[in-house]
Amino acid sequence: MGTRDKVFISYSHKDEAWKDKLLPHLRALEQAGVAMHVWQDRQIDAGAKWFPEIQTAMADTAVAVLLISADYLASGFCIKEEVPYLLDRQTQDGMLLIPVLLRKCAWKAHRWLADRQMLPRDGKCVAIDFPGDQADIVFSEVAERIFDYFEKLAFAPAATVVAPSGMIGFTNAKSTGLEAATAEPEPATEWTALSPGFVDITRLPETGAALFGRDKELKLLDAVWTSVEKHEKDHTRILAFVAHGGVGKSTLVTQWLREMGRHNYRGATRVFGWSFYSQGVREEGMASADAFVAAALEFFGDAEMAKSAASPWDKGERLARLVGTERTLLVLDGLEPLQSGHVFDRGKVRDHALESLLRGLARQSNGLCLITTREPLPDLAGIVGVAEQDLEQITPEAGRALLRTAHVVGTDAELEALAKRFGPHALAISLLGVYLHEKDPSHGIGPVRALEQLPGKEPIDRVLAGFEQLLAVSAELEVLQLLGLFDRPADASCMGGSASQASDTWTH
Repeated sequence: MGTRDKVFISYSHKDEAWKDKLLPHLRALEQAGVAMHVWQDRQIDAGAKWFPEIQTAMADTAVAVLLISADYLASGFCIKEEVPYLLDRQTQDGMLLIPVLLRKCAWKAHRWLADRQMLPRDGKCVAIDFPGDQADIVFSEVAERIFDYFEKLAFAPAATVVAPSGMIGFTNAKSTGLEAATAEPEPATEWTALSPGFVDITRLPETGAALFGRDKELKLLDAVWTSVEKHEKDHTRILAFVAHGGVGKSTLVTQWLREMGRHNYRGATRVFGWSFYSQGVREEGMASADAFVAAALEFFGDAEMAKSAASPWDKGERLARLVGTERTLLVLDGLEPLQSGHVFDRGKVRDHALESLLRGLARQSNGLCLITTREPLPDLAGIVGVAEQDLEQITPEAGRALLRTAHVVGTDAELEALAKRFGPHALAISLLGVYLHEKDPSHGIGPVRALEQLPGKEPIDRVLAGFEQLLAVSAELEVLQLLGLFDRPADASCMGGSASQASDTWTH
C-alpha cells in the first residue's frame, strides 16, 4: 500500500462541471506545497475494468470528497461499491470524509447520509443557494478543511487526527455559515449518552470489511429495536443471524452497532457484547461460557453471584433476570462453539448457563439479544419473540460488489451473471472471487468455464474443487484437509496433540 496522501473525489460524471469548479481549489493546495495528491476519474460511473485502479486509489486516500446529487445516489457503482469502502476507511482509519450536496435530492433516504451534516449546512445545496461564482464559498471551505487536516497530519501524532466514526471533519472553521458541516455532527435525537460503565463491546471482533447488500438486514435491525423502544407487546426479544463463516454476520452487527453508537444506542440502558470464538475448551472438548457469564453478571451488577458456587442453571437464570429487566442490547457473537455439531441434536446449546440465559430471555425481556451463529437454535424454535434470519443469500448486485473487492475484472453484466450462477450464497461468491484472482494473472473471468465443468452438486462444491486443483499436491492442501476435520477453529495444541485428544473436537 502506498502513502496515504490522496484526496479522492467521488462523483457522477453528470456532475463533472461541479467537479471542475472544485478542482482549482484543490490544485491550489498542491501548488502551495501541501503533501497531497488529487485523484479523480472522469469515467468513474462506467466502473467495469477501472475498479482495481479505483480501489487502489481509495486504499491510499487520506481525504474523500463526495459530490452528492440524484445522479450520484442513483449510481450503483458509487453507492454499492465506493461508498461502503470509504465509510469503512473512515471508521477504521480516521479518513476524512466530506460530503458536499450539489443539487437537491432525496439524500435522507440513504442511511449512511441521514445522520451526517453536509456542506453547505441547513439543507442548502450548491446549485440553488450558491449559484455561479458563489460556489467558490463552498469549495473554498472544502479546501480549508483539507488543508487543516493535512496540517494536523503533518505535525501532530497520528492518534490526534483520527476522527470518531460520527465526525466528518475538524472544528476551527471560519464563520461562513458552513462550520457545523465539518465539525462533530449535532445529536440527531434526544437520546441521552450512556456513561462508559454501561457500555462494553470491547470483546466483540474487529471487522474491517465493507458491508455489501445488507440494507434489508440493517432495516430489520432498526425495526426490531424500534419495537423494543416502544415497548410493543411480543416484540422480538432474541434475533439470530444464521449463516456459514465468511458471509459477514459479524460485519453486519458491527456496522449496526456503529450506527447505534452514533445515536447513543437509541435509548438502551446497557450494551454488552461478547464473542465466543476466544473461549477455552474443557477437558471433554466442549466450549465454555463460564468467562462470559462471570463477566456479564459483574457488568449487570451482581459480582457476588459471579463468584459464587451456584449452579450454571442458577447463574444463567439470574443473568436472564438482570438483563431482561432493562432495555438491554446484548450481543452474542459466534455462538456455534457452544452448540452441538451432532446430527441428532445439531445446534442445541450445550452450556447450561447459556441455555438458561437464552430460555429466560425468550420468556421475558425488555431488551434485545442479538446472536450470530453458524447453526440454527432448535431449543428456541417456535417461541414467540424469537426470530432467525438466514444471511446466506445475497443479491446479484451485492455479489458483483464482492467480486470486485477481490479485484475480479469484468463488466457489471458479466459479474452479476457470475453472481447468479454461483450464488445466491455469499460464501460461494467470495471464494469464487479469490479463486479467479489467484488463477488468472489478469484477474479476468475466463477460468470460470473450466470451473463449471468440475464435479459438485452446488456451486460452492465446484469452487472448492477448483481450489483443490489449484493447490495440487502441496502442504497447503494437506493442512486445509486436516483443518476440515474440526468443527471450530483449531489452535496449535489441537494440531500438535495426540489423535485421541483431538478427536473430541472433530465433526461427527
